[in-house]
Amino acid sequence: MKNWILLLCNIALLSSAAATDSLTFLQYSSFDSSVKKTQLEKCLLECYRLDSATSAIILEKFSPLLKNDEHYPVVDSFIQTSEKLNMYSAPFAQLTEETKQLLEQYPPYHSILFENDYVRISWAVTNSGEQEPIQVHPWTSLMVVIQSSHFRSVQSNGNVYEDNWPIGAHLLGPSLDLLSCKNIGPQEYTGLIFEIKTVQSVN
Repeated sequence: MKNWILLLCNIALLSSAAATDSLTFLQYSSFDSSVKKTQLEKCLLECYRLDSATSAIILEKFSPLLKNDEHYPVVDSFIQTSEKLNMYSAPFAQLTEETKQLLEQYPPYHSILFENDYVRISWAVTNSGEQEPIQVHPWTSLMVVIQSSHFRSVQSNGNVYEDNWPIGAHLLGPSLDLLSCKNIGPQEYTGLIFEIKTVQSVN
């Protein structure tokens, strides 16, 4: 009987220790997430000069990345790239009349969260099986993929290719190619697109 009591006491102690470790982990994760969110908010306010309300909306879009520490490098990459853009001090990208006509002919498909003379920020959601209309991207874009999927794209010259956009922060150079994409993956695609309207160097 004495052995059973000792065994039960040991189990209780182990359970208590495990619970304490779990609580410590949760507190650490919560703290770490809070720090990362603060860093991201600072970037949005200072690099993109967003107002607090717009910044809060975009922070909410980032939440799947902020809740998973495996994706913190994506957030860090976005912040570091944004800081290097200096979009408010660089000269404006000069668009030809043809490009301006293309922008009018093929307006943005995704929801615009914010736009001024220097940047346009859009929220992209493409359901599985959904075909996006033709789009043109005349500015440098910093694309943050929140949930990845597989796409089939058709270029204006008829070329067809398939690719997967993984979760991450991707800096893309301007392109005047008319592109139509279809989500052929099994899940919805979501992402943020930061189109920088000033001249940028993409390495």
